[in-house]
Amino acid sequence: MGLGWVFGTHLHGIDRDKVSRLKLPLAATGVASIALFFVVRYFNGYGNLVRRWSDDILDWLYLSKYPPDIAFLLWTLGGMCLFLALGLVIEDRGWSGRGLAGAVQTFGRVPLFFYLTHLWLYRLRLPGVPAPFHLDLPQTFVLWAAGLVVLWLLCSRYEVFKRRHPRFLQYI
Repeated sequence: MGLGWVFGTHLHGIDRDKVSRLKLPLAATGVASIALFFVVRYFNGYGNLVRRWSDDILDWLYLSKYPPDIAFLLWTLGGMCLFLALGLVIEDRGWSGRGLAGAVQTFGRVPLFFYLTHLWLYRLRLPGVPAPFHLDLPQTFVLWAAGLVVLWLLCSRYEVFKRRHPRFLQYI
């Protein structure tokens, strides 16, 4: 989190052309980090607090988050670099306010509200349905997608409300 804050502060302080030129170095750093993740996990020694016991995909991705091992940092920071490069490409092409990118930006402008609301929304139970119920993967996907639409509508309305009252709601 601290690294992201420092990097974001640095990006905020430089002009738009210099930020745009960071796409290729960010993408290269992301690809190199993820490639190095596979090297570290393959040799299964230094950098792995949780050893890999088989070649199963779940075993490859079973990492130590607390305390973070090197494999976890390479995987997450590499992915962050790739997504940041993708975001810069989307912004340069002018796609940032429309479609899926616009919806993701709506969630990003009210992150704590999104987080708290999604916790309550996805715990709702239908009347007459027993508490521990299980869905198949396609049903889960449909429920998740419908929840995202509801969350987007709620976050859009909350964003308007937040702009009207910025003093009290700036952190939510």
